[in-house]
Amino acid sequence: MNHQPGSRPAVPLPTYSARTVDRRGRPFDPRPYLLLLPAVLFTAFMVVVPMLSMLRMSFYRRTGLVVFDAGSFTFDNYFKFFKSGYLLEITAQTVAYATIVTVASLVLGYSVAYFLVRTQSRWRSILFAIVVMPFMVSLAVSAYGWLLLLGLTGPINWLLMKLPFVTEPIKMADEPIGGLIAMTINFIPFQVLPLISSLRSVDSHLEEASSNLGASPVQTFLRVILPLSMPGILSGCVLVMTLGLTAFVAPRMVGGSRMSMLGVEIYSNMIVYLNWPQAAAIGFVLTLITMGFYWLVSKALRSRHLEQERRGR
Repeated sequence: MNHQPGSRPAVPLPTYSARTVDRRGRPFDPRPYLLLLPAVLFTAFMVVVPMLSMLRMSFYRRTGLVVFDAGSFTFDNYFKFFKSGYLLEITAQTVAYATIVTVASLVLGYSVAYFLVRTQSRWRSILFAIVVMPFMVSLAVSAYGWLLLLGLTGPINWLLMKLPFVTEPIKMADEPIGGLIAMTINFIPFQVLPLISSLRSVDSHLEEASSNLGASPVQTFLRVILPLSMPGILSGCVLVMTLGLTAFVAPRMVGGSRMSMLGVEIYSNMIVYLNWPQAAAIGFVLTLITMGFYWLVSKALRSRHLEQERRGR
């Protein structure tokens, strides 16, 4: 084909064979998916293989104090879990504590995320650094710090004693309330960061338009800001709920013996009672609970996406 002087030659379009066409007949290029291969292999090696090993361990039979029969196969560990009122109560407490932490981190984190997105203050970077500071401290050091802060002679009780209606120190360390406080503060960054990403996509002009149309600030929040930030809310809740369900350090160090959770029970069976098959069974049940919550949130996101598509049509 002859080209005119100064014109660019036509770039041939990529051709696709029958093997590179998806079910809908659209062209499909598998090459970009090869970039996912290292991450898939790493995840399989670091997550899937240990999970399968734990599942296999949960079907072993314990034959001694520190011995298990690797050639055995039994459901006794699961039967013991579901027949034990103690373990079922701990499971209910674990879900309840994780839910409380998730709701508390959402309430506190949403206001922080909205302020960081909308503020023009020069202190914004410092405030953001304060929010992500729990990432810079290990959980053990953070838990020990909360023991000091929440103690009877700690600074929090010292401030509370300045109030006229507080006559004596409030015991918060070695109590479930202390563990919930420590977990909430440690997990707030996992709620704030997805919310910041979601709120940044909400155009501030939408709030102005809502106000010009006569909506109150509460109505603007409930009908404009909250629905548009729902993906960030659900993503943050998944992260915090997962961390809350599997928490161990804060409940054990700050919550004390009264704050029973499955993570602590797994530790006790592994280290104290040396019952590895039972600990593996509890861990796998906890994994199923976590995956069930993730499935529910994914279904909610999918339903919301389909509803938006129908409205768009």
